Amino acid sequence: MSEMSDYGFVTRSFSTSFSKALLAILTTFGLLCWGAFLRHDAWGLLPEAFAPRLRIEFFDVGQGDSILVRTPRGRSYLIDGGADVSTEQAEAVKRVRIQDVLARRGIRHLDGIVVTSRHNDHLGGIIQVLRNFSVGRVFDSGDTFEGVTFADYQALLKQKRISRQRVSAGDRLDWGGELVVEAVSPAPEASSWPSACEDDRSIALMVRYGQSAIILSGELSQRGQREAARFGRGVEARVIKLPKHASADSLDQTFLDAVHPLYGIISLGRNNPFGYPASTTLELLEKRGIKLFRTDRNGTVVLTAGGHAPADFIFEVDRNL
Repeated sequence: MSEMSDYGFVTRSFSTSFSKALLAILTTFGLLCWGAFLRHDAWGLLPEAFAPRLRIEFFDVGQGDSILVRTPRGRSYLIDGGADVSTEQAEAVKRVRIQDVLARRGIRHLDGIVVTSRHNDHLGGIIQVLRNFSVGRVFDSGDTFEGVTFADYQALLKQKRISRQRVSAGDRLDWGGELVVEAVSPAPEASSWPSACEDDRSIALMVRYGQSAIILSGELSQRGQREAARFGRGVEARVIKLPKHASADSLDQTFLDAVHPLYGIISLGRNNPFGYPASTTLELLEKRGIKLFRTDRNGTVVLTAGGHAPADFIFEVDRNL
């Protein structure tokens, strides 16, 4: 398999077709393994610059909610869409429209949309997204409501043949194997509670990536929060998107004790007519030492998580999105 030269042996190990094919297979296999390792560093051995991160953006959509989740493996999920307003209206109050943000990012397809509440400041902007973007599926409470916006929502789902998945507490959403996404509300029996209200049925999601946990609490009422608190350590998270724009009745102490967050994010409009956030809520959060980010003051809040430690978070703010 080898021959002598004036300087020693000359290898001919990879001169045959079989040897070349074997080398190509081994090289390809090695590259695939290394690529998988780079994409999901399960052991935390790579430098942070190479490790994939979960990215969650809380957009400054004025008085409303809109959150974009981009998974480490490249999926995109939109949670709520803010209110549906014209370009002129958005510019007047210095807020963004979610359809404009997605277009600027070059996002043409969303793997899923979550509608946490049928209120216009959550559902309204979703209408334009459904009209102008490709959507894999929609997650909502499964409830039916009266009103033009909800009728448009249902009609678009039917017209574009987008599947609608009902979500209840305890359900796990398939957003990729690297994430655990679980609904902690609404309770299946919430609609039968005495004097039940719509906010009792709001969707709240726990998102876990490795050791990092974030709870996105939609418009969940205090009664719904008390029910969610029964998950115990299942709702414990370092970061919480506060419900109901931090209004005076937005937080239940039992739920806040269970979550035990270090950081809070409030989505609300500048100079809103409701007086949000309530001073009593801000005082409560300050007493607990919770560091706050507010879209009315900070603009869009960008959170990334590496998953290697419970506090593996990086926060950035962008007033010029």
